[in-house]
Amino acid sequence: MASRYAHAKQFKRHHRQLRLLRSRLGRIIRDIRRKITGRPELEAVFEAPIARDAQIRSQQQRQRGHAPEVECIIYEGMRIAGLPEG
Repeated sequence: MASRYAHAKQFKRHHRQLRLLRSRLGRIIRDIRRKITGRPELEAVFEAPIARDAQIRSQQQRQRGHAPEVECIIYEGMRIAGLPEG
């Protein structure tokens, strides 16, 4: 649902949904950690998924616009074609 808001350029609503999703994911991570504490067999099973989930929760969304590598490709193409950069 959050990505629908981003595509419709409703960014305030999009960020509010992302905040809600991050907080829910954080609650789930804490709940799982609390339940597997002291059980080494479960800690081993959940180690990779929890690390991945924590990474997903902490990452920030990219800013709007072109990625730097895309701009480099565009400007390089313009340079080869002899067009002014702008």
